[in-house]
Amino acid sequence: MNKQQVSKKQLDRAISQEVVSDFEKFEFFFGKYWRHIILAGVVLVLLISLVFGLFRYRQSNIREANALLSAAKTEAELVEALKKHPDAAAAVSARLRLAIMYLADKKYVQAEEQFKAVAENEDLNSSIRERAMLNRAYLMEQSGREKEAAAEFENIGRNPKAAANIRAEANYSAGRIYLKLKEYSKSKAALDLAAAGAASEQDAFGWGRMAAMLSGNIPAEPAK
Repeated sequence: MNKQQVSKKQLDRAISQEVVSDFEKFEFFFGKYWRHIILAGVVLVLLISLVFGLFRYRQSNIREANALLSAAKTEAELVEALKKHPDAAAAVSARLRLAIMYLADKKYVQAEEQFKAVAENEDLNSSIRERAMLNRAYLMEQSGREKEAAAEFENIGRNPKAAANIRAEANYSAGRIYLKLKEYSKSKAALDLAAAGAASEQDAFGWGRMAAMLSGNIPAEPAK
């Protein structure tokens, strides 16, 4: 083995170690703060949905249903109220409150179901639905369905109708998971989209910067 081959192996090993180091930093950040990311999104969506719900409340004849949903406090009360009035205006905030309870109890699949119901409600404001989609994908990841979560993040990130910050967060998350799965080409494509989309959008700058840092160290996939 000549010096050039040895040098190349040493360089490859150093790059690989650097990638692992950077990835571990990002994984530590996400592992520590993923609940905070979801909860921050839920709080934002709750505020939006409450305003939306109040408007619908004034325009609707189903005040009794809305009152029942709003008054529900426990998990059992919320589940029962949603069974009776799944389509009432206050059902959105009720589902989000129920999802928070499930999240606190580590009932990720049940929480995901509530976010899915919100995401699929086409009568809602797009910002509510998009955040619910992201939260659902995070919960897929936490329940061990990483490939499914990555694909879901990728779909959100490539939706041109989604807000720039939502796309950047989704593409970053897809790239982060694909890197963990060692699907390097998919990881780089998603991370580069996050970085490019954030370049001109201030709201997406943070996700784009993290994506650019991670993307720059991804090794090429071996030739098949």
